[in-house]
Amino acid sequence: MSDLGFKGLEVAWSKVWGSLHNITPARVNIYRRKVEAAGLRIIGMHSLYYGTSGMALFQDYTAEDRALHHLVYLSKICADLGGSFLILGSPSVRRRGQMTTADADSRFSTFLYKLSDLLEQTDASGTMRLGLEALPQTESDYLNTSKHALRLVEHLQTHRICLHLDAKSLVAAGEATADFLSKAAQQAIHFHVNQPGFGVLRHDDQVDHCKLGALLRENGYAQSVSIEQTITNPEDILGPIRKSREILAECYA
Repeated sequence: MSDLGFKGLEVAWSKVWGSLHNITPARVNIYRRKVEAAGLRIIGMHSLYYGTSGMALFQDYTAEDRALHHLVYLSKICADLGGSFLILGSPSVRRRGQMTTADADSRFSTFLYKLSDLLEQTDASGTMRLGLEALPQTESDYLNTSKHALRLVEHLQTHRICLHLDAKSLVAAGEATADFLSKAAQQAIHFHVNQPGFGVLRHDDQVDHCKLGALLRENGYAQSVSIEQTITNPEDILGPIRKSREILAECYA
């Protein structure tokens, strides 16, 4: 991957170890060494709740407590890997159901305050952060716009809880604009470059990547950018990644 020009890797723990029970300090250290030997560094983690059960933000408080301590646990794994952020998408865990958006905001804010306090206790480096990712209404019934996520971040006023931006979500919410990104770009800690359906990046009328890249640069975004893409051809894994890398270099460099 470093031969293609990539510098870092964002890790989905379940794709590496399969189960939480398989994660040990030794295995974490081995994986980090392999990544670094390949000329890359681990920058953070996403797909935080994939493969888990019994965790939720807006159900009973036992499920919420499990969700909270799961993030604290992953923050320690992430730090041991060399990363500095967790990206919270996880649509299945944040379903609000019949709860109003206002009530969900109140409960989620309390959850995030607790997480911030716990990170202060467990992360001596002071660098570990959680990025809030907006998801389209087709994926989630809560936090569907980056504007909403930014509003929560600004309300919380803690450096531990930050904004994450995502290309397809910005487009779906009508937020791929100079007006919004002038407010959001410098607040974001990470950016996912993707297509609806997580296919190969391309020039089309779904996501204007060169426009988004220009808006990010013009508004002072200086953090990491990751391709978020599924395996589209199991017999040629690197070919599609190489094509997406060309769009990344053209539009986001």
